[in-house]
Order: sequence, then C-alpha cells, then structure tokens
Amino acid sequence: MGTGYTRADVANNIADGNIINSADLDNEYDAIEAAFNSSTGHTHDGTSAEGGPITVVGPVQDLVVSATEVKPKTTNTLDLGTSALLYKDAYLQGNMYFRDTALKIVSSADGQLDIDADVEVEITAPTLDIDASTAVTINTTTLALSGNMTFGDNDKAIFGAGSDLQIYHNGTDSVVDDQGTGKLVLKGNTAVEIRGTNGEDLAGFNMNGAVNLYYDNAAKLATKTDGVDITGELQADSLDIDGGADITGVVSLHNHLSLDDGDEIRLGTSNDLLIYHDGSNSLINEVGTGDLIIYTNGAAFQVDSNTGENMIYAAKDAGVNLYHNNNVRIQSTNAGATITGTLTADGLSLGDNEKAQFGASNDLQIYHDGSHSYIDDQGTGNLYIRGTNLRLNSSANVSYLSADSGGAVSLYHNGTQRFATNSGGVDILGSINAVDSIYLADYIFHEGDTDTYMQFHNANEWRVVTGGTEMLEVNNDTVNLNANTVGRVETASKTGSVTPNLQVYNSFVWTLTGNITLNNPTTEINGMSGVFIFIHSGAGRTVSLGTDWETAGGAGLTLSSTSGAVDIVPYYVQATGEILLGTPQLAFA
Repeated sequence: MGTGYTRADVANNIADGNIINSADLDNEYDAIEAAFNSSTGHTHDGTSAEGGPITVVGPVQDLVVSATEVKPKTTNTLDLGTSALLYKDAYLQGNMYFRDTALKIVSSADGQLDIDADVEVEITAPTLDIDASTAVTINTTTLALSGNMTFGDNDKAIFGAGSDLQIYHNGTDSVVDDQGTGKLVLKGNTAVEIRGTNGEDLAGFNMNGAVNLYYDNAAKLATKTDGVDITGELQADSLDIDGGADITGVVSLHNHLSLDDGDEIRLGTSNDLLIYHDGSNSLINEVGTGDLIIYTNGAAFQVDSNTGENMIYAAKDAGVNLYHNNNVRIQSTNAGATITGTLTADGLSLGDNEKAQFGASNDLQIYHDGSHSYIDDQGTGNLYIRGTNLRLNSSANVSYLSADSGGAVSLYHNGTQRFATNSGGVDILGSINAVDSIYLADYIFHEGDTDTYMQFHNANEWRVVTGGTEMLEVNNDTVNLNANTVGRVETASKTGSVTPNLQVYNSFVWTLTGNITLNNPTTEINGMSGVFIFIHSGAGRTVSLGTDWETAGGAGLTLSSTSGAVDIVPYYVQATGEILLGTPQLAFA
C-alpha cells in the first residue's frame, strides 16, 4: 500500500487470490485512520460507514471541504496548482461554485480545464483571470456569470466546433467574426437595437416593423410596408432599381447615371422629354407640345465631340459659331451671319424685304417685297444664271422656260411651247404679234417651203419671193413689182374731206356719195403710182384738190356729171408734196 501507514493485516490476508472478509477490511481502515490522525499531507476518499469525508485540510484548517463547497479561510485565496485537483485532462463532475474575490486558473503550456456538459458552473467572483496559454472547454448547458469576463487584446471568445464564431478586440477594433458556413443570426423577442456606449441609437430592428438606421442619433433610413423611407439625401456609388421610383425633391448625382440601351430618362408629367440611347444613337427626344429650350447661365453654350473638337459655340450677347472639322463655317453677327465656304441648302426662308445678299458690296440681292419677288443685280458686272438643265416654272409647275446644255432654249405659254432655238436659228410655234419693231438679218421662210420667203437682201432692200420667183422688191429708191403682182386697192364710200393712205394702198375705188375734197397726203413715197376710180352715186359729184395735187395746166379735175358714171384718174408721186394727176378717163359704163 506504500508509505504513510502500517498495514494491519499482518497475516497478509489481503493479497492476490485470497479471500478478504470484513474484518480484514475493517482492520485496514482503522490503520489508515490512525495514520491520518498522526500525520499531515494525506487525503481521504470519504468511504461510507468509516466516517465522513475529510472536511478540514491544512495544518491550521486552511481549507474546509464539504459535499457542496470547497471553502478557504475568509482572508485567503483558493489556489488550485498544476499538480493539485485541477490539471490537464482533469474533470469536475457535479456543480462547482466559486465565490471568492478572485479565481485564478494557471496551467502548463498544454493545460486544459474541461467541465462536463451536465455541470453547472457559477462564478460570482469579480474577476476570473485565465492565463493566455490556458485552453478552457466548457461542456455545459448553462454558464452563468454575475460579473465581468475580461479578455486581453486578440483574446477571443470562440464558439462552434470549428471555431465558427469569434468575438475579440484586436487592439484597435472590436470584432464579431463569423467564419462558419452558416449565417450570423441576432435574435430579439420584439426588437434588436444597436447603440453607442453613450446610449445613442445606431440601428434598430423591430419585429413586424421597421428597420431603422441612424446618423448622430437621428433616423435616416427606415423600411416600411411598401419600401424604404430615407430622411435626407441618398448617396450611393451605384443605384440599381428594378421597379419604379417616386422621388419628391431634388436628386443630386456626384458620379455616373448608367442606363441600358432603350432605357429612358423621362421628364414632364406626360413624359414630354426623353433622353436615351437606342443601341445605335443617343437621343434627346422632345415629344411634348412645347419647345425644346436649353438655358445657360454662363458666358457661352458649347457642344464638342468627345475628343474635344469644336462643333457648336454660342456666346452670350455675341455670336453663334457652327463648325465643320473644327473650322468655323457659319458665324452669326449683329447684322446677320457670315458663311465661310459653300452654302448648300434644301431650302431658305426669308421674310418680306429680307434679302439674301451676295458680294462684298451686296452686289446681288434676292428678296420678296411683300408683292413681288426680285433677283436684283446691283453690281457692275453681268448677271449669270447657270445650269446644265435650266427650268423656269410657275408655282403650279407650269413651264415658262427650259434650257438644255448643248440643246434648245424653249419659251412656253400656259405650259405650251411657243418658241424654241435650234442649230440653225429659232422655231416659233404660233403667231408673231409684235407691238414694236422686228429686226431680221435675212430670210423668213414658210414652214416646209424653202423657196417661198421674205428676205432682207441687202441694206435698205427687202424682197418677197414665192415659188422661187421674186414678186416684190422694196429699196430706198423704188418699189418693184413682178408682172404678176397686184397692188393693194381700197374700196370704200366717201364724201366730204378725204385723205388717201398712200402707205397702205396704191389704188382707190371710191363710191362718191357726195362731193369730196382730196386732202394732201403725208404718207406718199417717191415713185409710187396708181389710180383713183370715182363712182358717182345719185348725181355727178365734184372732187376738189389740195395743194400737193397737180393737174395739167393747173385746170383741176373735171369729172362726169351724170349719176352712175365711172371716172378713172391716174397718179404718180414725183416727190414729197408733189403728186401728178393724169388726164381723167370719163364715163365708163
């Protein structure tokens, strides 16, 4: 049995293979008890029927042990050393209470305090100090602490078989670290709240109610039945809204607003203004009833390409510039606009008396004065209208003029061609009605008849040719008639003062209804000749002569004196104001 006491079984009845009776055991316990009574440093297992367990330990009764507690003196500290009751792989079975002012558990480098799961451990000491090298495993249903549990920096409260949840302070921050595969769940009967150490609200989670997030103790975000209520501004690196958004107030963006192709920014009660990209083009689409107006409070409004190339520049109280390939092409001025280069336009609209002006001195002007339209060339040069195919039509597209390059120039009346040039001259389709002079250099032909024409043969000479035969020639000396030519005759009734038109007629057949006076003509042509045929009506008539008419011997004219007589008097124009009358041939039946 080792040292410490003397065996009572001198006969060595307690040995392997021997029968041990109660007397043998009783003697052994008596010997053990005597040994305890006479020495120190021993323990007792408190075997039943041999007296109670050891209740006082220590030379001066420093420790009192009972079935329910281990109690040191009031002024002492209970120190369980490394070789005492608590050591590596030691177990406490049953309930154990520590109520001293301090409890210190010190282990070796691989020491472990292991408490079974069915043990209730209650530590009421103000301080529980467990060395950093000590591993404490508590396999218990309930761990009740009535004081503080203190961990040093980076000392962790670890939960889970795989150290899934860790709570610690790293010297800078306090960390609740969920490293497991599941979720980190915080539960509250009615609500879960997060507050600052000064009691200031940080976040609140209400069962069947709102989740509130605070700033400086003021709620800024609260969930509600139909979404989220934000008090103040929403500032986000990105915002992804799958449904509609109803925002009352100003939306301020300090970064990008990203929309997919076809997604629109819609402005106005009826979505009057749309801004979007359709996959090919970017559009600002004003679909309302009003105008699209762009305001600027700065000195200018500018549109540039994404490479910095100028496109439009509009200066306040100054000009507007339009660019092509970064070069100004149209620039407005206080007087109008300046175009650098060529103007190509499908249409140009100007009001009454507003002019399109061309040339350094506005030499060419095109305008409408409210009544008429003008192309006004006020310069010193010529006005040229050029085109490969030139057409001049009415507003109803009725042709006035057409001119083809290398071809005919045609004039129209009410859409019908009346005049056309050709390689040899001109074609006139219709009559010529001239109210003034017509100047011709040579022939006038009958259509399709090349030997019937009028001809300005030489200077001061005009001819009429029919069938290749000259019928009439007029020159500055004579009028020559072909033998087959019949002079023009005036047939009329006359009485009173009569002046013959010798420019139109060369012969006259007059029925005298009364006596006449033959006045001096003003249209006679030197060398002209003809006859007067006087037919007496009712009675014999007389003919008195003006001073330009001359008869042989100045005797005047003596005509028939009977009714119905026909008298013939020839004449010849010898000179202007001198017309010779021949001897009358009287009384033709």
